[in-house]
Amino acid sequence: MRKVTLDEQKAIMLEILIYIDQIARDNNLTYSLWGGTMLGSVRHKGFIPWDDDIDISLPREDYEKLLDILKNSNQYKLYEYSLQDDYSWGWAKLTHKNTVDKKKKYFDKEHSHGIFVDIIPIDGLPRDDKAIRSLKKKLYRLNLLVKTSQFPSYASSIHFKLSLKKLILLLPVCVYSKLKGGKKRHINKLEETSKLYALKDSDKCGHLLSRYKYNLGYPSSIWDDLQSYEFEGHYFKGISDSRTYLSLLYGEDYMEIPSKDKQITHEEHTFYRMDGEEDEYCYDHGKWKRSANGAEYS
Repeated sequence: MRKVTLDEQKAIMLEILIYIDQIARDNNLTYSLWGGTMLGSVRHKGFIPWDDDIDISLPREDYEKLLDILKNSNQYKLYEYSLQDDYSWGWAKLTHKNTVDKKKKYFDKEHSHGIFVDIIPIDGLPRDDKAIRSLKKKLYRLNLLVKTSQFPSYASSIHFKLSLKKLILLLPVCVYSKLKGGKKRHINKLEETSKLYALKDSDKCGHLLSRYKYNLGYPSSIWDDLQSYEFEGHYFKGISDSRTYLSLLYGEDYMEIPSKDKQITHEEHTFYRMDGEEDEYCYDHGKWKRSANGAEYS
């Protein structure tokens, strides 16, 4: 196996995003660049230089339609908490089949999924912040039951002390989760609760299980209009009112480059290319190139 460089990783993620974009266009599905990917597109016309992932989002109805299509993909593998016992994130990942994550994780499998694009469902939310916080707390509790349903992978971490702490402190929750029906039952309850407020009937929307712990959603009207955004020389769909979305997520100064100490690259993954896969990628004068066959991403 050969370690995948950050440039290669970004090029593979871009390839996956192109694939999803084509499926969305062919099936008339609404999606938007999301999180740091939207910020990167607006501020850098591509990846945030120190970032190493891609996020997109879809309204719940189109999210479910997209997953139904991706389940049957021969090119990539879909991860979603109803499909794999040891996957418990509240959103899906479309992953590259010929790469693998070999970052050392305690209380987990030797390998995990390959390089991926995150696919996030968007639901309607209650009207006032107090009700949103209450719903968020309920969803986090349900998601904890989903996560702790698998022993000992619920304690997985790249940090041994944190893994051990999680293993001990969450063991009673693991037992409770199994006694109350296990992962499948908690997933059903989680999805039922997530869909309580239809997006089309709600003033606010969001994904309350996102990494942004204190975010309480966005105006649902941001989905009324989409436009094309440049990202690494390609054009992808995104909500037209990116200013409202990004300022609520990152603050009014989102166009300013943060100081060096805040330019943080994720450390959760170390990807390797599986034997027999020799393609290499490079970034050259604004173009992503796959050296093995000469194909250019530009």
